Amino acid sequence: MIVNGSEKRNDLRGLFLMLLSNLGTGFKQKGEINDSFICYIFIAFFVREQIYRYEIMNYNLEIRLEETTTSYTTPQTRNNNGDHPSMMSKEEYDDFLIKIDRQKKKTEAAIQREKQHLLEILILMFHNAKAGCYWDPLWDWLDPLLKYVIEFELSKGKVSSILPFDTLGLPIHPITLKRDIAYRYAFEYNDFNNKYLVNNQHQQETTKQNEKSQQFLFDNDESSYGRTKLRLGFISHDFNEHPTAHLIEGLFYWYNISKHYQTIDSEIVGYSYGKDDGSSYRKNIVDLLGGERDIHINSDDKNHTSKNGNNFINLAATSLTDSIQIIRQDKPHIVFDLQGFTLGCRTEIVASRVAPIQVNYLVYPGTSGASFIDYIVADKIVIPPEHAHEHYTEKIAYLPRSYQANHYPALYYDNLSGEQRQTFTRRISRGSEEWRMLREENRLDPSPHSIVFCNFNKQDKIEPKVFSVWMKILSLVPNSVLWLLEPSSASSHCRNISNKNMPFDDNTCTTIKNLKNAAYNFGISPSRITFASRTSKGLHMKRMKVADLFLDTIYYGAHSTATDALMAGLPILTLEGKEFPARVASSLLQNLISPVNHGHHDGRSEKAMLSLLITYSIQEYIDTATFLAKDMQLFYYNHLHKLEFHKMNRQFNKSLNILTKIRQTIEDNMPKSDIINMELYREDFEHLSKAMWEVYTFAESFSSENNDN
Repeated sequence: MIVNGSEKRNDLRGLFLMLLSNLGTGFKQKGEINDSFICYIFIAFFVREQIYRYEIMNYNLEIRLEETTTSYTTPQTRNNNGDHPSMMSKEEYDDFLIKIDRQKKKTEAAIQREKQHLLEILILMFHNAKAGCYWDPLWDWLDPLLKYVIEFELSKGKVSSILPFDTLGLPIHPITLKRDIAYRYAFEYNDFNNKYLVNNQHQQETTKQNEKSQQFLFDNDESSYGRTKLRLGFISHDFNEHPTAHLIEGLFYWYNISKHYQTIDSEIVGYSYGKDDGSSYRKNIVDLLGGERDIHINSDDKNHTSKNGNNFINLAATSLTDSIQIIRQDKPHIVFDLQGFTLGCRTEIVASRVAPIQVNYLVYPGTSGASFIDYIVADKIVIPPEHAHEHYTEKIAYLPRSYQANHYPALYYDNLSGEQRQTFTRRISRGSEEWRMLREENRLDPSPHSIVFCNFNKQDKIEPKVFSVWMKILSLVPNSVLWLLEPSSASSHCRNISNKNMPFDDNTCTTIKNLKNAAYNFGISPSRITFASRTSKGLHMKRMKVADLFLDTIYYGAHSTATDALMAGLPILTLEGKEFPARVASSLLQNLISPVNHGHHDGRSEKAMLSLLITYSIQEYIDTATFLAKDMQLFYYNHLHKLEFHKMNRQFNKSLNILTKIRQTIEDNMPKSDIINMELYREDFEHLSKAMWEVYTFAESFSSENNDN
């Protein structure tokens, strides 16, 4: 239970708060986020009132102590009864001090207990508010939540109730607080071997070795780390229908191609502890890694697993301790953690140091704060060198182009017919019959002067600051709408159960109601907020072609979603922030134009065109979105007054609005861009891996020489 009345005089209050807590939990399980939130708010107010009551009691005790002490040391002072307090004996005065001290300690303990209860409630409110876009209460309570996290957790060496991943999308100041929260979270895993592995008989010897400077890591015989090829391990929960698989599959594909041509000095291994969802992504990754390997555990440190090129290792049903031993026995030189502190992570594996070098890669865009993570892979836009020391505990491993691996094979469209695939790969002209039909299918205005702003990030990236900015843009651009992705909760709570293909009911989905209510509070008609149902990746990318401008979120921007938008030819307007999560779209836009494809002029004019989409202040973001949208509207209004719409296409090439020119620049350059050139990315990744290993071996040899001397 979150709240209970431990003292007899508070039994009634405690029972009432427990009832509210249970009621809030029940509402949350039913998807009724707002009702759940209201229960937690009532509890928070009751607890805060109790804190104030105890603080007043403490204040009164301080006053009483001060008055009595003053009276005791000043004989002329009399109390209201005319008695001399100074006449109390020294023993009576000492007893009085002891009594006051006991009462103060009791009230201070009660204050600490109630504040801890309030912190627990605030955390529940925080997660509810994020899930349901219920922002006003969240932002009202964010400062006290952070204050209590620092006071009762971080300052006392405890793990923060706010998880490291949650901090990435919050305006937390100073920024170093995010690093401190990650550090404390990671620190809990540092003693994992001592706390857990020692209880496993197969791991006792390994644990002893680990305590002796991890000698198992530096075995340099030819059968292990001394072999000529680097073994690169990739650990993930999400080798299935998930953005992680969408991204990493291309790297595996080109390693597989290069292996056949014997052009690489590395081999790759996938360590999966997530479920097999039967998707094409899972199947392709297993095939690219040579198939699933049969494994078994051995008490000695020799690897008796059956390899034969089968480099996909399924650890989903394997215990943590056995998983750690299996990976150690496999002896990867470098392990890339594709999970970080995200849902499903098994941080214990990398905390147990399963490879000489361990790297935070691709998925978690923030510092791990962990001593057991050596590097984070980035580019110089998402992590400028001047930010490296202050914000990150890892060393930064820089790739020369975008850090993000972006892969777009025909695989993603295997659920489309041949005709649909052809339709997807060609451009769709604005105002054409196909364009109109797509808009109508998605409940969007089919008129060419109607502007569709969009954002297809998950709802937890949307927060009140960016939403207020979007509403400002809608207020400045008439005949425009904001197109968002259907909340994941909508699938289970907002659809007609008898027909899942029917549009969801906006009035029964809490998150959608909250978003529409928020729009109404800004003076924007709720009908101007519309939602795209969840569908396959191919169909989603096809429908993005009828949107006009992707409005990026502020604190945690679009990552793989941004690349999808650009692949669909959809311009993305971004506000370049100070931290990794808010700089990815900027990195993609700045790396989109590949100089090698533009001859002598290096694509400078195209780069200048795309630079319009990168803004550096809220006002510039609003002004740019408004200007691009109104420029397009003016263009189409002018043409509609001059000629029949079906004749307009002949005029477009002669006179284009700026947003259409930007779209054409993206459509012309994305197919040949470095940011989706996975063959080139694989080469860069190979060089980076070799560099990390060379630094490691040099440092080891230098250390050995010093020890010998």
